[in-house]
Parts: sequence; structure tokens; C-alpha cells
Amino acid sequence: MLSLDSSNNFSPLYVLLSNGDGTFRPQLVENVPGIATGLTAGDFNHDGNLDLVVTDPQGAVNPSVLVFLGRGDGSFESPTAYNTGTLFTNDVKASDFNGDGKLDFAVGTDQGIFFFAGNGDGTFKSPIVTPTFLSIEFMSVGDFNGDGKPDLAFAGLAGGIAVALGRGNGTFTAQVEFQPTYYPRTILFPIGDFNADGSSDLIQFSTPLPQAPSQETASVWSSAPTVALSASGLDFGSQTVGTSSSPRSIVLTNMGNAPLLIAKIATAGEFAEANNCASPLPVGRRCTINVTFTPSAKGLANGKLTVTDNGAGGSQIIPLSGTGT
Repeated sequence: MLSLDSSNNFSPLYVLLSNGDGTFRPQLVENVPGIATGLTAGDFNHDGNLDLVVTDPQGAVNPSVLVFLGRGDGSFESPTAYNTGTLFTNDVKASDFNGDGKLDFAVGTDQGIFFFAGNGDGTFKSPIVTPTFLSIEFMSVGDFNGDGKPDLAFAGLAGGIAVALGRGNGTFTAQVEFQPTYYPRTILFPIGDFNADGSSDLIQFSTPLPQAPSQETASVWSSAPTVALSASGLDFGSQTVGTSSSPRSIVLTNMGNAPLLIAKIATAGEFAEANNCASPLPVGRRCTINVTFTPSAKGLANGKLTVTDNGAGGSQIIPLSGTGT
């Protein structure tokens, strides 16, 4: 167990070592100058011992990040400092953001996300910066688009939360902001797959409303697929009775931030379909549905193509029409 006991002058960093009976004994690791605002743990040098990363805001000229390598007995080596050159550093999170099997960490600052790539020996490369439109206060790590790459959700000092999708190389895409209508400052947002779709969702807990200080609010932001279709309907025109038309295509694209689960694709009327749509359809991927028309009698024929999925409404319906001649 880790503890930061902040005061006006320094933040004592403790490791609470278990006695094995539900009680703990504190062991001081370091007195971090100023009020430390972020702390994370991980095995950064692959020796089987947990290490620590702490944000050190001391001296607004050049705050830093302190890396403590663990000895495996509850004590730590003297820290190595990595400067950011920002006005402040806040939360810090550890993950393998670049997919090389070595643990990295990302720091939230007033200038954006600072990514420090781990070398696997407890040292880190110079930071890669992804600018953000919010000055970051708190962060959480999750996979919000189901692509297997760590993403970041973060809360701003002035309110609001945003999600930046990881590219798998330590950089992040443009942020998508989520702004509630109530008192905006977010103090905690745990992450989990709350709707069992394979992508991370988040719960946003906010401070009490000024007009109702006894009440607190929580919002569940669920990942969701979004279906985009290349056509709103198909008209096959005239077709000789008893013959099949050339196939007409509809392209289906998942434009959301969660995998699209396709349960069924079916036609009704004198129409047939063939498709190459996989389920789940990953975020940003597309597939093609080919529809043919085979009239059995003269005159106008109407039908429909139905895609049953976990998108909005549960199904997508495309009207079909043609005339038998």
C-alpha cells in the first residue's frame, strides 16, 4: 500500500508494509518537495520488484517526475528526476503505451500529455508531448476503442473530461471532450467494461452541486459503436422477370468507439444479399453488403435489408425497390 501525506512544504511518501494480519507498518520512502499530485507503481526495470513514479511539483520553474527503483524489501534507491519544463505536473499513469513490452509512464501537465518511454532497465527516454486543450489534473488508462492500445481519459483543472486514443507509439489522437451540465469539476472517474462490449467505459464522479451540497452526481460514459451506411436505400430499376440483377453494394462502417456486434444480416421481399461483414467489426473498419433483385412477377416490388447489431436502435433498415418487367 502507498500513501502520500501532503503538507504545505513537502509530501512524505510512505510504503505501508503488511504485517500479514490486516495491519500495516509505515516506512518512509522520501519527503517529496511541495505537494506531490501523482503516484503510480510498476516494475520498470524487470527485476520482479515494484518501483515508484511520483510527480514533484516543487519550484514552479521546472517541475519533475521522480523514479524510485524498488529493492524488493520495501525500501527504494535514491530517485532519478526527469524534468518536464512545464508550469506543473499532476497525475501520472503507467502502462506499455508503445507496445514494446517495456513499462512506460504518462504525465498530465498544463501543456498536455508527456509520454516517457521505458528502456526496460528503469531509465526512460526524453518525453514525447501530445498537446491537450485541457490542463490535466487527473488521468485514467483504458482501451476505449477496443484496438488493444492503451488510451487516456483525463479531467481538466477547470472542469470537463476528455479521451485521447493511443496510437500505440506513445502519441495520442485528437481529444474528444465530454462536458456534463452539472458542476463540472471531476474528482474521480474509475474505468471498466460496464456494458460488456470489449471496450472501456468510465464513470464520472463530480463534486456536489453548489445549490445542493448534500448531493453528488455520477455519469456513466459508455463506449458505443456507430453504424454508417453508404446509402439510405437501393432502387434496382427495371429487371426482367425470373432473372437476377447485377449486385448493388452498401458499405457499412463502424464509426463509433466500440466494436460493432452484428447478429444478423437479412433481406425481405424478392431480394438477396451476400456480405463479408465480420462480427465483431472493429472500430473504423468497414465491410460490404451486396444485394441482388430477382423479380418473380411484373410490377413494383418493395423489400428491405435489415442489419441487426448493437448499434443505436438495435437494427439498421435500408429500403429496397425494383420493377419486374
